[in-house]
Amino acid sequence: MNLRRRLVEQRARWKNQIRSLLQRSGYRAPHNLWQARRHLKALWELDLCSADRVALAVALEQLRSTNTHLRALEREIGHRVKDCPPVRLLLSLGGFNVIAAATYYAYIGDPFRFSTDKHVASYTGLVPRVYQSGTTDRRRSITKEGPAVLRWALVEAASSVARHGPPALRAFHERLRAKKDHQVAVVALAAKLARIAWAMWRTGRLFTGIRAELYTAKLSLLDGHAAPYPTAYVLRWLGERVDQIVDRSPYAIKQTRKGAQLKAAA
Repeated sequence: MNLRRRLVEQRARWKNQIRSLLQRSGYRAPHNLWQARRHLKALWELDLCSADRVALAVALEQLRSTNTHLRALEREIGHRVKDCPPVRLLLSLGGFNVIAAATYYAYIGDPFRFSTDKHVASYTGLVPRVYQSGTTDRRRSITKEGPAVLRWALVEAASSVARHGPPALRAFHERLRAKKDHQVAVVALAAKLARIAWAMWRTGRLFTGIRAELYTAKLSLLDGHAAPYPTAYVLRWLGERVDQIVDRSPYAIKQTRKGAQLKAAA
């Protein structure tokens, strides 16, 4: 999970570099920039100086490579958890995709080690700090004491729910958003999702607010896309690339010419 998060952050950095490069030249980056292959022809036909063209080529290749490895890693995660009953159960919760369900499963481990839903919410670090002294009772920012990857996955799930989740969960977000800002409402919704997922796991019951066809689609996506990471293929490809680089190096070229001269002289 940590590796996936690093890849997502790396992808975002390359996307930001491409956007910044295009903005400096007066262009706007296309939508769905991570699908670099689709936009490659249009981007390559832009009127850029030679230095920016090289920088764009490097960034696009890095973006493509990062995205390829990210998708393969996500299929590997699905392959590891596709036969796991708790993960399949958690997919019925609104906003939970395979990554969110697998992350929750990995970091919670055993739901019975938490006595209440408040304890599991506290473990995620999504609850506010409470300062109490005499008659003073103040709540500050969240504690962030739990696993950062779990908190990140829950906030992503909450952001999805806030846009197009089950009506009851969207209503919870809207009530908080009317009183506080959007980000505070999303974090509170993420903590609520953590508590609901804990209760579902303990009881073995599906989330009642999800549509049956959506849940079926999630399971089909998990079963259809799960696959081991192509380690052997990647290592073979890297080996071929190393051989190409070595064969084209000045030392290799010099040695090849020297050998040819000795052979001709003989």
